[in-house]
Amino acid sequence: ILTPLAILIAVLAEPIARLLLGSGDQAQIELAARFLLVFAPPVVLYGMSFGTGGAYRARIGGPEALDHLIAAIEAALGQQHEGGPVKVKRLAVTAWSAGYEAVGGLLEGDTKRIDAVVLVDGLHASRAPEKMQLQLAPFSRYAERAARGEAFMLVTHSSIEPGTYASSTETAHHLI
Repeated sequence: ILTPLAILIAVLAEPIARLLLGSGDQAQIELAARFLLVFAPPVVLYGMSFGTGGAYRARIGGPEALDHLIAAIEAALGQQHEGGPVKVKRLAVTAWSAGYEAVGGLLEGDTKRIDAVVLVDGLHASRAPEKMQLQLAPFSRYAERAARGEAFMLVTHSSIEPGTYASSTETAHHLI
């Protein structure tokens, strides 16, 4: 939720300032817009790309994967921040297409530190019911947390038919 909020504030800082100040002086509006930008929630985007789906699962998976990822993010940010150690307070993980494998790997462990999951046309599995159930289990558990209001989850799908495995539409319906 913070990423969309920070992006909205960045894009709409001046219109928001204008709305708050009315038809005030342009210098005041610009100053208010700068204050909005300064006090907007800090958001860091940390991206990874490994190619095919299997490569994601091989590199990011298992019960300690999330701890390792958070440690890597904190270390990278700590090198750039002179004010002391940096700690991840809220975490959203997103993926498109084959990247869902990385998210699935992170969801294999303790998911309490993941505040949001966003999958954009990227949740696939076997069409065999038992195998699909097993492959989607980490996503189903997280979806249950989201349904209880403990987390946020957004899954989008397209009408693309991959043929040999379940489409993002089929897997989204499975979660529902």
